[in-house]
Order: sequence, then structure tokens, then C-alpha cells
Amino acid sequence: MKMRKYNQVSEERTSLGARIRQLRKDSGKSIKEMTSEIRVTGSLISQIERGKANPSMTTLWTIAHVLKVPIGEFFEPSHSESPVVRQKERKVINIKDGMRFYLLSPNLRGKLEVLYILLEPGAMTGEELYTHAGEECGLVIKGKIKVTLGDHEYSLKKGDSITFQSTRPHKVQNIGKTEAIVVWANTPPSF
Repeated sequence: MKMRKYNQVSEERTSLGARIRQLRKDSGKSIKEMTSEIRVTGSLISQIERGKANPSMTTLWTIAHVLKVPIGEFFEPSHSESPVVRQKERKVINIKDGMRFYLLSPNLRGKLEVLYILLEPGAMTGEELYTHAGEECGLVIKGKIKVTLGDHEYSLKKGDSITFQSTRPHKVQNIGKTEAIVVWANTPPSF
């Protein structure tokens, strides 16, 4: 069972990396140019492109900004025209170890993105706060999370929700001892 899960994650990393590599090449940028603009090592970019490493949310946002593409360009679009997303058909977007994002919206072509997020204990969107255009709302289904908004920290447990402008520096972390599950909405789509 663990081997199957590992292979699935490995395929997702490879797919993400291949898209980033293609978008980088389409933009005419070299890995060296990317390293100076993103402020990460060429080795990390190479590992991401080969599916050997997952970028943090902050790094992924920075790569999208440098390549001048919406972050959703990194992920395979859903070709389903149905407004219904069956549980077994949810698109999985793996951004960081310990976090799994499932797309509840049928695709990313609309103005709203709704995610079902699983966070292992200690998992977070990144060490650093990040910003982007839009507005967000999250609802805790299970567990306990901490949302950092600038200098303020908010602890949320099952049934609690939070709404904020995405231009405020923020990050999310599971501060409980068990898996946390949240439903998160972004407008416009952040992926």
C-alpha cells in the first residue's frame, strides 16, 4: 500500500516538474536565470523539474511569477464538463510533503477554486508567509490548524472558519497531533 502511494506521489511530482520545465523553456529562461530571480539553487530547480523534489508553496508562487503564468498552468487541467466532481475523481495536487490538495471544483477556468486539504501533523504551506491576489475562506472539518496573517495567529478547530484578503501575508499549519482536514476556497483560483 505504501509503495502504491509513493508511486502516485512520484508521478505527480514528475508531472509538475515536467510542466515547470516546459513553461521555463517556452519563456526562454535558463535554469541559471531562474536561480537569480527565484533565489534558490540551480540544483533545486533541476530536482523540481525532474520530479525529485516538491517546491514549497512560496517557491511555486515565485516560479509562477517569474514565468509570468498563473500557478494553475503547472497542473493538468480537468477536461470534465460536468459540474459534479465525484470523490474518486477529484484531481490531486501535491504541493508539499505532508499536505495533499484535492480540487473540489470541476476545473480552474472559473472565478472560484474550492479545495479539500489534508494536512499531516506539523505540515504547513511554507516556512515563510506569502501573498497573492484574491480572497480566501477556510473551514476546518477535522483537527486543529493555525493561520498566520501578518503578525496575528489564529487557532482554528473543527467547525471554525476564517476569511481574509490574500494580499495579507499568510500561511497555514496543522498544529494538532492528528491529521487536519480543511475545505478552502480561493477567488480567483490560486492554483
